[in-house]
Amino acid sequence: MRSRAPHSGRPDRCRCWARYATALRLSTVQNVYSVEMREIGVTEARDQLGELVNRAAYSDERIVLTRHGRAVAALVPIAVLHELEDAEDAADLAAARATAAEAGPNMPHAQVLADLVADEARTSRSS
Repeated sequence: MRSRAPHSGRPDRCRCWARYATALRLSTVQNVYSVEMREIGVTEARDQLGELVNRAAYSDERIVLTRHGRAVAALVPIAVLHELEDAEDAADLAAARATAAEAGPNMPHAQVLADLVADEARTSRSS
């Protein structure tokens, strides 16, 4: 029989903790993508707004608001909004880095602003 290594006392150094953390991350990701969304009309939602907000905030429920059968908005937990904003920020940063890496002449920010002001002044005079 193999002897087991003693628990180090630090979760990040224990193999069993690493397996648990990996399983937890996977189940969290699966839960995020398998969440059911409830649809409710805007008029009906107005009457139940407090309850719907509580469901989104405390039950991690996602509620799609519809008008004439078309989705127009959603109530989601604040963590979902933060994740969306983080993803948008990452995409913006990647696009900015890709643009900065492109070959070609670069122009100082002050020059870009001056050119925009000059273009606007020309456009307003010709109108």
